[in-house]
Amino acid sequence: MRMFKRLKLGQWQSVGVFGEDVYAFECLIGRLNSALFWEITKEEFDTAEEWWEITDKNKDDIEKVLAYKLVRTESKKKAEIMKRPQLQVKYALPKCIPYID
Repeated sequence: MRMFKRLKLGQWQSVGVFGEDVYAFECLIGRLNSALFWEITKEEFDTAEEWWEITDKNKDDIEKVLAYKLVRTESKKKAEIMKRPQLQVKYALPKCIPYID
């Protein structure tokens, strides 16, 4: 069992790692802030702050990603990641820590 460890935190999103080798982007969506996860590369992990927030550099690239018709994206890179298949995540109780097998 590889538990998720958040390593970089943003507003409604984070990046981290499952175990030691599966990097992931986490985005909270909806009224209940449900977490969705996508696998990312080490390079995408290293540059997360550049692509997950609206900046003067990427604000012209704003587009929607209809992941459950609730998520708007701030950059082309984030849109690309959110179009990938989602990771199948389980939760360890009682603290609801996300993990993958």
